[in-house]
Amino acid sequence: MANSDYAETGQGSFTAMVILDAPLGRFDTIINYTRFNFPSLDAIEVDMAVMVNGEIMSVTDVGLLSITVDRGCADTIPAEHPANSLAWIFDAGTVGTDEVERAATEEVSVKVTPYTTSAAVPLDAAPPHLIEFNWRFNRPYPPGRFQINGERWTVAATVDIDTPALHLSWAHRDRVLQADHLVGHDAASVGPEPGTTYSVSVVHPVSGDVVRTEVGIVGAEFYYRRAQALHDLGQLTSSQMPTILFTSMREGFEAWQTYEADFILAPGSIETPPLMGFAQRVIESPYAINVARNVMNYAGNYAVAMGARPVDRMADLYQLVGNGVQLQDGAHFTPWVTLDFRMPELETTINIRTSSLYNGVSLAAAKAGDLVLIDDELVQIETVSPTQIVVRRGCCDTVPRVHIAGARAWLIGVTYSFDAIERTDGEPVQYKLRPVSYGSPYSLDDLPSNNVTFGRRAELPYAPGRVVVNGRPWFEEAQAVSGASTLFSWARRNRVAQGSGIVAHEDEDKGAEAGQVTRLRFYYETPAQTEGGAPVEHVLRQEDIASPTGNANPLAGMTFAYTYAMAQADGLAAGNALGICGTVVIYCRMLSARDGLESLQSYITPIRVPSFPC
Repeated sequence: MANSDYAETGQGSFTAMVILDAPLGRFDTIINYTRFNFPSLDAIEVDMAVMVNGEIMSVTDVGLLSITVDRGCADTIPAEHPANSLAWIFDAGTVGTDEVERAATEEVSVKVTPYTTSAAVPLDAAPPHLIEFNWRFNRPYPPGRFQINGERWTVAATVDIDTPALHLSWAHRDRVLQADHLVGHDAASVGPEPGTTYSVSVVHPVSGDVVRTEVGIVGAEFYYRRAQALHDLGQLTSSQMPTILFTSMREGFEAWQTYEADFILAPGSIETPPLMGFAQRVIESPYAINVARNVMNYAGNYAVAMGARPVDRMADLYQLVGNGVQLQDGAHFTPWVTLDFRMPELETTINIRTSSLYNGVSLAAAKAGDLVLIDDELVQIETVSPTQIVVRRGCCDTVPRVHIAGARAWLIGVTYSFDAIERTDGEPVQYKLRPVSYGSPYSLDDLPSNNVTFGRRAELPYAPGRVVVNGRPWFEEAQAVSGASTLFSWARRNRVAQGSGIVAHEDEDKGAEAGQVTRLRFYYETPAQTEGGAPVEHVLRQEDIASPTGNANPLAGMTFAYTYAMAQADGLAAGNALGICGTVVIYCRMLSARDGLESLQSYITPIRVPSFPC
């Protein structure tokens, strides 16, 4: 960079500086010096910052040719510094700045040209300083008071049969709450800053490869267990010490500095960790997933499974086992979130209460277009962040449903396991998800069962979408009014034409499969005949709306008028059966039908109709 490219952009005061007389150990708190350069006699005061190489400290006491400091302040951790290192002592009034905000990844070359009694130092005599900006201001502070098995991280801990884990502990830090206050490494917890989690990585001492990374750690402690270490690292000699890397993370940013700690892994056998149950789900595969998997028969009966990594993090994979299928290589755990609030039928924002990140399964792979399974509804991601997921409702062969707070949403679009064996209609299959242990396999007898009875799900027509009754959402109660009809309207869905493409409830009409009709079934309910059973539906009338060929009417096959005469007849029948006079509530179930098959899910609208006079 030529001198002509530089421009004067700012100025500042001189900063006090001392030169270390002796090496400064990582946890030493007294800086002794005999060489110094002070712009004034009172250049050093308590609470000023000290910077030695890349570490920031805080002045706690000023002596004669000595400074007492707190170590590892702000976004730095304690380090060792050789003799003759420069120690800069400063506060806001003793530094210079050009007050220009820089963009991340920007590179800036800076020259400092102090004034002498005659003039400024010439540009060509001032050395350049290249600064590379890398989001330092945004990064979370690293934690403080980091220890392993009760000792400072610089002491190599041993993992053996008597000490079966590395117990990592730390104190939180909060860059926003701390503001301009310098908190030392050994101080108690502050914060943490909202959204902060911690990450642990393990590096093999011979290959240099990272053999394990655990993310999403919350709290102020973590155990890296012997079974995991033996699995990750194999048998090592006492001189081969693996390394633990420990840092904080927030919104995709890692802390500016990272702890590195070596440890000793004593050789031994791998013991199978105690079995711990984990959340899991197995469902019959929808047509769209079959097409995406490119199976031999898209309309065949297959199954998909989702497993949540156990909270003890003692398994990295699982096997799907069941009647002729076993994934020998193991499957990856499916990311998940839980809903922070109740989610009505047409709500599109999932506020995240908890997530699989806290079990070490990141949401980072989730992207727009991915499917998510909430209860029995498939939704599609539009945007995703650490705190919210915005979705499109009622996708593929499902319709929007109400979901309670705390419901688990599986990010099935990221990963799942697939039983590629085609099953027969009505075949019951018992599936088990077996965590891949570090020792001998878990016994299938000790694992919970997931029972699936196949029902030709991938062959069923898709339910309609955009269902509206009298201009209102389908789930609101409609009122039959004398002299007027109750108008139902919808958009058709075409399972085959859509293929693996994802169509949501609110999307426009997609046409219908050949022979497909929209079925409106009007009925009333009586209580279940068995405890815990479903109410009994008594059909009053059924209307099948076909899609006329070549009809110029754009609404043909997508509307139905439920006349007041129909409402009177149905209300009288329901009222007499239920013994309710005046008005009575009946229901309309809207679905699709084709070749004797009905859609997997349907829309239900309550309708208040006239009954016999009271």
